[in-house]
Amino acid sequence: MDGILLVDKKEGDSSFDTVRRVRKISG
Repeated sequence: MDGILLVDKKEGDSSFDTVRRVRKISG
């Protein structure tokens, strides 16, 4: 979950897209 938060902060634009990408890599 930390990774998602970190990425979310970095992007800040495509929150949903970022979470989806991280989720795919993690899951």
